[in-house]
Amino acid sequence: HRPLADGRSIAIDLQEGDRALLLLGADGTVLRRQPFAGVEFLATDATQRAVFVASETAVTAIDPATLAPTRTVATARDAVISALAVAPDATTIAIGFAGGAVSVVDAASGRDLWSAPAERGVAEVRALAFSPDGARLACAGSGRIEVLDARTGSSAWTQASPERWYRALAFTPDGRGLFAATYGESIDRHDALSGRRTA
Repeated sequence: HRPLADGRSIAIDLQEGDRALLLLGADGTVLRRQPFAGVEFLATDATQRAVFVASETAVTAIDPATLAPTRTVATARDAVISALAVAPDATTIAIGFAGGAVSVVDAASGRDLWSAPAERGVAEVRALAFSPDGARLACAGSGRIEVLDARTGSSAWTQASPERWYRALAFTPDGRGLFAATYGESIDRHDALSGRRTA
């Protein structure tokens, strides 16, 4: 579920046999239902005007007014897509893979900008988040959180927690904190600059 700039929101419908995107009014009323086979992930930029979805095999730009696909941005080559994030300015898209790799692509052309290999110690990337200024990219999955330079892919810090399975990430609005939600329904807070766990 993601809010849009005009007060409406977009959600993925998992209730019916065929997956679909839903355009919801401010009151939650379904305004439009667009079938979209295999859709798994939904992400927007900071303005909530650029909308992208991903299946296990492709990332697609979506028209937020009609929910119709406008273009395929990127396709998975060697692994299943397992996470998606859009930079605040919508110029780049981060894609996480079930094998542990992360790629950042140009949102307009789909050109690969950089990739971080699977050998970094994350068995599966389950969550990605850009910092509010777009300079850093947090990725997490089974037992590990890592913050990368969003422009180069170089690692800023890594925090290993073998007992934690992370499913969601969010930077604080000032970019100094990073929240990480686990499948066990707990939330860890980290200093986003150093990686030190603060709560």
